[in-house]
Amino acid sequence: MTNHDSTHHAAAESEPLYRDRAGNPIDVVRWGELWSDFEYRRVAESRVEGTDIVVRTVWEGAISPVSPMFATGVLFDGGHRFSAPRYGEEARTEKEALAQHERAVDEVRSSRPA
Repeated sequence: MTNHDSTHHAAAESEPLYRDRAGNPIDVVRWGELWSDFEYRRVAESRVEGTDIVVRTVWEGAISPVSPMFATGVLFDGGHRFSAPRYGEEARTEKEALAQHERAVDEVRSSRPA
């Protein structure tokens, strides 16, 4: 491990694991309370006109290699099928999440057959 790697690793370990939608550090108890409130978790939801496809962006609230702060996914067949492709860089703020959501909606719209 290089000196840079160890510095980066130490910084990542000291970063709070859980954050609210505004990016403020929270403890696991508060995270659980917020996680159970779907209205709080849902950042944006858009139905693609003329289809049963829904693009949804939600707050995940955890900072880790396997869980982003915000996630955008596509629900098909009335929610029976789900896909979570990458729509650019990982969103770490609500503003970035909303931009990611709009990119996803645009991509789904443009990929529909005419």
